[in-house]
Amino acid sequence: MTSACIFLINHGNIYLLKAEKHSNQEIVLLRQLYEDVKTYRIHHELPIRTSEGSKSQTKIKTENKKIQKVKIIQGEKVIEIAKI
Repeated sequence: MTSACIFLINHGNIYLLKAEKHSNQEIVLLRQLYEDVKTYRIHHELPIRTSEGSKSQTKIKTENKKIQKVKIIQGEKVIEIAKI
């Protein structure tokens, strides 16, 4: 009985740690998107990343010098924000 309880608690902890890791990766990706858009608004160009840690690509669609849509892609993860 004790072994079963320990197994269930351990399994639950592993699930929560994986969920936290996924959430942290999404937060980092959103932060990069925010910084890219901020840099684009100020300098009218995307920043050049020197870090090899994350391979992400940011795409910004503009009309009349105004941002209409932004997208960041990292592997299979895609976050897209569009102006309605």
